[in-house]
Amino acid sequence: MEYLKYSVQNLKLFILNHRAMFMMMFLFEIIAVVCLLFSYGLFFNARETSGELEDEQRTFVYDFCAADENGGYDYSTALTEMDAKADELIEFLGEDFDSITLYMMVTDENGNEHSASAYGYLSGESERFENADFSVSDNWCAVSDSVSSLVSDGKIVINGAEFNVLETGDFFSDIIMPLRSVTSDFECASMTFKLNSQPSREEIDSIDSKCAEIFGVTSTEQPEASSLLEAQINNMFYLYSVIIIVIFILNLSLYFKYTFQTRKNQMYIFMLCGSESKQITLIFVLQTIFQLIAGFALGFALFHSCGIDLCQKIYPDFSEYYGQKIYLTVFALYLIISILIVFLITLPYVKSIVNIKERSAVK
Repeated sequence: MEYLKYSVQNLKLFILNHRAMFMMMFLFEIIAVVCLLFSYGLFFNARETSGELEDEQRTFVYDFCAADENGGYDYSTALTEMDAKADELIEFLGEDFDSITLYMMVTDENGNEHSASAYGYLSGESERFENADFSVSDNWCAVSDSVSSLVSDGKIVINGAEFNVLETGDFFSDIIMPLRSVTSDFECASMTFKLNSQPSREEIDSIDSKCAEIFGVTSTEQPEASSLLEAQINNMFYLYSVIIIVIFILNLSLYFKYTFQTRKNQMYIFMLCGSESKQITLIFVLQTIFQLIAGFALGFALFHSCGIDLCQKIYPDFSEYYGQKIYLTVFALYLIISILIVFLITLPYVKSIVNIKERSAVK
């Protein structure tokens, strides 16, 4: 508690004796906080905007069968064992994977052939069927009206396996099912899959090479490679944030250098009272923490009350990037970095003052 009391008293003395310097530093802290919060929003806006791409800009298409004269597929070259091959592809794509669709030919219990589509999503759930979990192995499907006559007691037999029919309606394909229901004997005519974001040319080549290894064919259609301009814009926001932090650190360093040069007498008083260099440093660090918290609070209030509304006129979704967790994260980073800088600057300077005083006392 004594350290807190001394820190508060120290801060009051500094405000009284160096009011202009204190106000300038305090104003800079507020500006730095606003800029940091603003750069965070700009970064997320750039990331979200780059992610809102047309499907063809992130979709790969693979045809395993040649088209027949009727515009359909010649299934003589259809691939089997797609369950294992699709798993290998998904494992390779990892976090970059968004969704995958297999277009297949299946047979019912009467031997009649039907087209089928199997869907898989990274999230594990289908947007079409709210209660359908694609991560489970239980067989289920949805069927079109054209094959509804094959449904008995809510079930249908496909490729010798029984499926629970969750929904019947007017679908593009006769049968829709989860990717996990596909077995090794399903005949697959084509496949499409989407990435989470627009890939670079190197990523496209790498993925296509892996697919050629797994499926034995190259892509029929490739997404567009992300442009150099888009990459430069994203890098600009990283650079912007770094520049703000560097400027803040430099100003903080200059501020403390000035502070220590004008407050040697206070340090001598602390030493005469028996304080060691670490104790004196702690007093100045605590004083700084009070300043930083106050500066962040005012900067946060200014940004949250006015800044977001102004930014939203240019970036409509700007306010969606901020929440309690985000503010606390930015505050923690701001405080930790600032305290570390203050401590690294303060301790060596206080030690030098103490050493000078000790040498003077010896003489």
